[in-house]
Order: sequence, then C-alpha cells, then structure tokens
Amino acid sequence: MIGAAYGEASNDAVDYDELNVSIAFSRQVGDLWYSLNYTRLEFYADNQSDNELGGFASWEGFEHVILTFEVVYSSQADGSFLQLGVTNEYKLSRDLMLSPYAKIDFDFGYASERSEGHNHYALGANLRYQFTQNISVISMAEYNIGGSYLKDLNDNQSDQAWAGLHLNVIF
Repeated sequence: MIGAAYGEASNDAVDYDELNVSIAFSRQVGDLWYSLNYTRLEFYADNQSDNELGGFASWEGFEHVILTFEVVYSSQADGSFLQLGVTNEYKLSRDLMLSPYAKIDFDFGYASERSEGHNHYALGANLRYQFTQNISVISMAEYNIGGSYLKDLNDNQSDQAWAGLHLNVIF
C-alpha cells in the first residue's frame, strides 16, 4: 500500500500541520492482521522532516471489539512510540465506514530524550469512503488527553484536538 495523509491541529498555544507519505506491506492470518511500513513526514509549520519505521497489528477475535498494537521508530529522535487501542467498524452504507476508537500511548524517547512512559490517551473516529476497491478517503477527528509526562512538561496544558484527511491508494 502507498498512502499520503495530511493532518492539522491547534490549541491556544500551538498550531501544527503534518504531511505523511507512506509505503506499507500488510498481511492477514486468521483474526490477526499485521503491517510493516516506512513513512516520510514533513512538518511545514516547523520546517522539519523525519523518517519512521513502524509496525501495526490488530486482532479481531472478539465480536464487538478490535484490539490494536502499533509501534513507531523515529530516525530523527532515535526513539520509539507504542500505542495500544480498541476500536470497531460500523458499515453506514455500501461505501461508508465509521471506526470510533480509544487508545493509550507510551513514549520512549520519541518526543524528546527525556520522554519516558505514558504520553496520552486518544479518543477519536475515522470516517472512510471507499471510491473503488483500491482508492479511499478517510477523514479523522481525535481528542488527546495528555498523560502525566505532558501535563508536567506543559503546566497541565497538554490536551489537543486533531483533524485530518487521508487519501489511500492500494496497489
């Protein structure tokens, strides 16, 4: 899969935008789905970039819940980020799918050399429209609740809202 995504967020103190271009290899074995990927990131507001290697797995063994696991390594930070989550998919029409989710994230030197441990909780939803078998657009909205590390670092000003639009093309 090759994909591109653009997202932006803002709060009272920070404006943020990001473009991701990714290539991924994915497979499914029974109830387990996994993916390995490379992503190039461009941060326009900060005039910076990064290269990331990642892995993702989901397990669909329960009827109403999908468990997710994701790990990302950043070459710029020389650190990693771990995410555990629960989600589900609801088919709204033949081509439209809603996926609400909740996640907990842990930082191991990804955001900074001092970052270790619980980073934040995330509550959000993806809305995917499938144009063809190989092309889809995903809109996303997410609210992040800062963990203890972020609250200490930012004087309790660590919550953020995110919105984005992703174009996915599968080859």
